[in-house]
Amino acid sequence: MRHLKKFESYSDLEKLENSITFQNLRDIFIDVRDCGLEVADTYCGNSLSLGGKSIVTDHHDFDTNIGKDGKWSNSFPSFTIRLRVVKSSDQNERGYFYIDDNLFKELKSAISHTEREYDLVLNNIYLRTSEGAWFKDVDVMEKFINELPFAKKQSLKWVTYIDITFFKHQDESNSEL
Repeated sequence: MRHLKKFESYSDLEKLENSITFQNLRDIFIDVRDCGLEVADTYCGNSLSLGGKSIVTDHHDFDTNIGKDGKWSNSFPSFTIRLRVVKSSDQNERGYFYIDDNLFKELKSAISHTEREYDLVLNNIYLRTSEGAWFKDVDVMEKFINELPFAKKQSLKWVTYIDITFFKHQDESNSEL
């Protein structure tokens, strides 16, 4: 815990999180439900920068350094929306989502709406797989998934969740991101 730093603008994100109703976000992301996803959680935290990378598949590749003071550099306060797989009505069957063009279109629309509504900027999208991958935006995620071999692409239907991480648009500390 000694590496966590309290940012001055962090309290602004906490206020933002408190002002955003969970139901409002569920309404914004309602169309991803057709693809098997729904808003499950929101939280404020600290995120690391992807730097100039479009895709990060190993958390060691983030644009980070530990400074002389022992704290991470290039981290910033963030707001994250977690999309989980919609649970199946049958208790013995695990739900899964469908990856198709509709998913990408609906994610783009919902992310854009969230950015406008709450003055946020998308930082990355984390696709929780057995290996995990962070993408700078939906277009990069779509290209990555479409270029996967068939077997690997089919295994993505078992993704546990997707985290969509934003930072505050007016945050001066993120002007270089």
